[in-house]
Amino acid sequence: MYIEMELTETSTADEIYELARTTEIALNSKTGHKVAFIDSNAEGTLQAIQKEVKELKKSLETTEKIAAVTKRDKTDKPKDQVRNKPMAQRRPMLCWKCKQWGKHLKEECKLSADEIARLTPQSKDDRPGGEVFDAQYPNA
Repeated sequence: MYIEMELTETSTADEIYELARTTEIALNSKTGHKVAFIDSNAEGTLQAIQKEVKELKKSLETTEKIAAVTKRDKTDKPKDQVRNKPMAQRRPMLCWKCKQWGKHLKEECKLSADEIARLTPQSKDDRPGGEVFDAQYPNA
């Protein structure tokens, strides 16, 4: 895009190469300097160089689109996905307050500090298989 803005009908291959290198360095390309692979002394026409520039531009746009989709996928998910489900439909989860596997969240935990102290903490690796019984919410 930056190079196309500077192109004129009389642009030489060396001028286009220098524009591309300057732009690439200014944008601090993280994927490597692709323009450096183009031989600046090669006998090429303006159209051939424009074609290579377009290909580089397409690859950059593709990378940006992938990054945008990845970012959108992460941010589109509601943070309270589990809270919105009825307990009967929830998957087994580890409560970070009582350290017990069940279907309740830390905010929903009914146990006091004394009751929690009497329990044996469970770890993330102790994930139960199958359906989980939640003693705090027996009807869930």
